[in-house]
Amino acid sequence: MMVQDLILTRSDGTFGCTGGLLWTGEHVLTAAHCVTNDNGNNVLQFGTVTFEGDFGTETIAIDATATKIHNKWNGDVLKGNDVAVLKLVSAPTDDITRYQIDRDGSDDIGAIVEKVGYGRSGNGNDGDVLAFGDKRNGENQYDDVADTMLKALGLKAKAHFVPGSVLQYDFDNGLTSNDAFGFFFGNHNLGLGTNEVNSASGDSGGPAISNGNIIGITSYGVTLTFNDGTTSDVNGILDSSFGEFSGDTRVSKYVGFIDDSVNGGTDDGGNNGEPKCNKGMQKRGLC
Repeated sequence: MMVQDLILTRSDGTFGCTGGLLWTGEHVLTAAHCVTNDNGNNVLQFGTVTFEGDFGTETIAIDATATKIHNKWNGDVLKGNDVAVLKLVSAPTDDITRYQIDRDGSDDIGAIVEKVGYGRSGNGNDGDVLAFGDKRNGENQYDDVADTMLKALGLKAKAHFVPGSVLQYDFDNGLTSNDAFGFFFGNHNLGLGTNEVNSASGDSGGPAISNGNIIGITSYGVTLTFNDGTTSDVNGILDSSFGEFSGDTRVSKYVGFIDDSVNGGTDDGGNNGEPKCNKGMQKRGLC
């Protein structure tokens, strides 16, 4: 499974992320928060993408001036729109896998996907105790869209988040007490049990792949606790341990943006996903 290691020099520091090479061979799909500050503003100054192929490793620079960030991204991962497309100064060799994107989305929920990234690692009991930089992969299964959790937290669709734009999965270990979706929302499913993996810091922007298509983009992780202190999280800390949730940008909601980005145009997201963002909606904070 070929994904890319991103080293990104921003005005606020240097960060590591992950990405997936698109079918053009010159564009990398990643998360918007990898190249923006907390307010969603582009702060990318320079970057490199490292490819590991059959003929060895090659590193290619990013054309930072050609970075495409969804124009409704405001730095809030819970709202959605956490998607960006990076342009390479040249294409890698042909042995590097190019990926198509999911354009349907009808069977996303329940899909078993291969998660790949260069982020921190460890085990589900102790969390992300190992440093980032090595490629790791494994499977998980999408349990639901983020809407279920966000509504339970008191957020409203369209006003606070883009409906159906984020796919979520939990990190199962085969025990019902650590089945996060079952514990909090009654969606009982032990998934792949101890064979599941979770995302961690540094995996951001990494692809979730099924049947050769990118379905999701690693965006965030969440741990929840009831008011009485009970939780599905094995240690109650957000550290990629068993019992946590993770959210991936749902690629099928952003087909228009991605296609337009690789073709050199601009897209406001209105053709796929949320409605067009007019001035009235902007003033009310709806997009």
